[in-house]
Amino acid sequence: TFWFSGVGLKQSCAALSDLSFVLVKNGINNFELGIIAKVLQKDDGVYLPCFEFKGVHNGGKTIGQQMLETFAKTKYKEVKECIAEYGKVRSGGNPSVARGIARLSKHFDDMTQKFFDEPFVFEVIVDKVIHRGESSEASGSQDKNDVVRDIINELQHEIPRRYLHLSESLKFCV
Repeated sequence: TFWFSGVGLKQSCAALSDLSFVLVKNGINNFELGIIAKVLQKDDGVYLPCFEFKGVHNGGKTIGQQMLETFAKTKYKEVKECIAEYGKVRSGGNPSVARGIARLSKHFDDMTQKFFDEPFVFEVIVDKVIHRGESSEASGSQDKNDVVRDIINELQHEIPRRYLHLSESLKFCV
């Protein structure tokens, strides 16, 4: 589950972006969405919301429909704003809850199809990667793309090396 994904994952997401999502396939028909967002953090404590959804079987609601219902609740107003921010696909674009949910739903669909036979899968979405290091002077979009590419390449090589508890049977891809 999202809660057992480890402190390192959550710290890494927070270091790389102000908004990240963890998608979990926990069995054949159980899915979870965890959100790591700077705007959700308050002085009185850390808030890492996690939501459970069921896959579509026998005419049930899609994950997107379930998300729409869940995030329409008043108590999830700030979470809904995070989803809307993810729906803002262009710099300067307008936030869109519908587009954010559509994007997350597509990730769940892709994950399910790509790892159909695997009952336990997780995917991390790091939105708008920010390089907070000394060389974060990337000005143009190409410079930012280069910085992101370098970070992803480094992660691709270092994560399997450094996580000693990873089983040989684990499939890891970036």
